[in-house]
This record gives sequence, C-alpha cells and structure tokens, in this order.
Amino acid sequence: MSSYTSKVRPILQLAGDMLIRMRNDGLRTEIKADGTPVTNADKACGDFLTAALLGAYPGCGIVSEEQIDTSGVGAALTWVIDPIDGTKHYVKGLDKFCIMVALFDTQPIFSMIYYPLKGEWWWAERGKGTFVEFDGVQKRVFVAVAPSPPRILRSPRVELPIGMVGSFGTQKHFAQIIRGELDAFVQSSVGYWDLVPPMLLVQEAGGVVVDYAGNAIVLDNALAQQEGVLAGNSAVVSSIVRSLQR
Repeated sequence: MSSYTSKVRPILQLAGDMLIRMRNDGLRTEIKADGTPVTNADKACGDFLTAALLGAYPGCGIVSEEQIDTSGVGAALTWVIDPIDGTKHYVKGLDKFCIMVALFDTQPIFSMIYYPLKGEWWWAERGKGTFVEFDGVQKRVFVAVAPSPPRILRSPRVELPIGMVGSFGTQKHFAQIIRGELDAFVQSSVGYWDLVPPMLLVQEAGGVVVDYAGNAIVLDNALAQQEGVLAGNSAVVSSIVRSLQR
C-alpha cells in the first residue's frame, strides 16, 4: 500500500460514514444555478475533506466542486475534491454515488474513488497502475482491447460521425472504460473535480485522456475547467481525433 493510499483511504472512509449518517438524519437540498441538486451533506463533506487533506498534506492547494474559489490550481500541488459525485442518486437513497479526490501538479499524481454503500474502492498512482477493491478483493485492472466496431459514448453537446448516442456521467463512463464495457467517450466541457480523479484511473489502466486535437491535457486552467475531453482505448481515441479533424 502506497503512502498516499494509507493516508487518504481512512479519510474517505470517514467521509463516507458522514454521508450515510447525514442522509439517515434527513437532508436539506437546494438547486444550483446549473440546475443540479446540492445538499447540506455535499457542503459538510467537502469541508471535512478539505480540512483532512490539508492536515495530512500541508501547503497543497484545494479545488472543490462546492467551493467557488479555484485559486488552488496555481499551487505546486493541488487536491481536487468531489464530495458527492452523483448527488441525485445519493438523495434518492441509491448506492451509485461516490466520493472522488485526486492530487495533481499539471498532471494527475494520485487519485482515489470510494462508493460508500457498495464498499467499492478505485485508486491509481502515477506509474503504479490502477486498482479496484470490492468485497475485500483487490485486483489491478486494464483498459480492454477495442472490438470492431468500437463502442463509443458522446456528450449530448458533441456531434460525431462515429459512435453511439448516449448521455454522459463522468465517473460512470470512465469506470466502463476500465471494465472493458466501453471503448471511449467524448465530453465537451468538464470541471477538474469530475475529470482528474477518473482521468488517472484510465491512464494508469493503459488508456489515454486527451483533448480534441489529441494533445495531452495540462491541468493549469485557472477556472478548473477542461474544454474537450476524449478518453479510452488509444486506438479508438486516435480514430475520434481523426474524425474531428476532417
């Protein structure tokens, strides 16, 4: 177990316990400007993760989905936090929500994703592979070789001459790529809290995550946003890049 894993996993475990407890006690839900729900648990969990990660790693920047301030992108090392990815599922009492955190400089260094109700863990560290743990069993995972024709998912805002039409949910489809259920997806715009944690999982599982021109994504946007993301099997992503350039 790496030093990152041994420090971060207990923090996410406590955060997951907090989310389950707060949901059992009753939630206060608001609707954000973009039409998505946010609860008092999102905010409380975000505050807890910020304090805990800064306590374990002093001097790092912080970028969190529930914080307006994105100045943490300018730090030498930055933690990005999504306290609840899948708030709609969380509010409904479903088990499909997760907690996502990642450390990056201009590229991801370490990421961990935890599904509290499933007891499922995903993590990756730069140069050390991607791992999943479920029911106490750990295994290293790899992006599958793409079938022909490939299975591609696009964002509703992106039109491509290839692939199947579908909706987009960042972590869900990154996970499908790693499980070999999907070969690539395309997204028009995504915040770092949704991008960076699963980005490293795909990269360390042997896949690629690039922009629409096929270039490596550099995590230095002051607004913590990435415009244009292609992720998946390298051969399929290359074919998408060629299609976009026609």
